Amino acid sequence: MDLPKMSTVKPRFRYQKPTVSSTCPNLLKQQFHSKQPNRIWVSDISYIPVKKGFVYLCVILDIFSRKVIAWNVYASMTAKLVCDTVERAVHSRNPV
Repeated sequence: MDLPKMSTVKPRFRYQKPTVSSTCPNLLKQQFHSKQPNRIWVSDISYIPVKKGFVYLCVILDIFSRKVIAWNVYASMTAKLVCDTVERAVHSRNPV
């Protein structure tokens, strides 16, 4: 029995330029230094590949000490991931 030779067609990714309302102002202007702790915190979300897809790591760093002050790993990238990480940072540092 002959099987037909078929293949899937993947749709092309279409880049959408962000609108003006979705961009945030650059408050630091690449000046990543601080004279006091807890004045400037920066964060990032990283995708980590695992067997069943990805997990998402959210990290908050204090610019003064250059140390991680809070982090969380979630199975989905949601606002809750960021909010929980910020709450953890606030509880660990009690910023001014």
